[in-house]
Amino acid sequence: MNKWTEIVKKIENSSALEFGGPTELFYSPPHNMMLYPHLSSVDGANIFEDNHFQKEKLDNNFKYFQGKKPGTRYNVDAASESDINKIKKKYDILLSSHHIEHIANPIKAIKL
Repeated sequence: MNKWTEIVKKIENSSALEFGGPTELFYSPPHNMMLYPHLSSVDGANIFEDNHFQKEKLDNNFKYFQGKKPGTRYNVDAASESDINKIKKKYDILLSSHHIEHIANPIKAIKL
């Protein structure tokens, strides 16, 4: 069994919170890191509902379509403990890739 198969086996049907996604790395076959199809649900977190990476204005009904069922989108700063504490749900895993541009104060986050 290769390492990737071991990882997929461990995360199968897990719930995840992804900061700064969605990312092509986790759903595009050329990258060989297809995580999303194996997760039961993925919720997303980003600094603002309208930013350079998220062009459309999100309403309260926006769903994060990455796992096997739609997830929730949270507008939080990953470097802010008070923001993170607003998310009351528990997760099995956290996902992040290309994350630094989704943090309001990257220097503060690096220092944490």
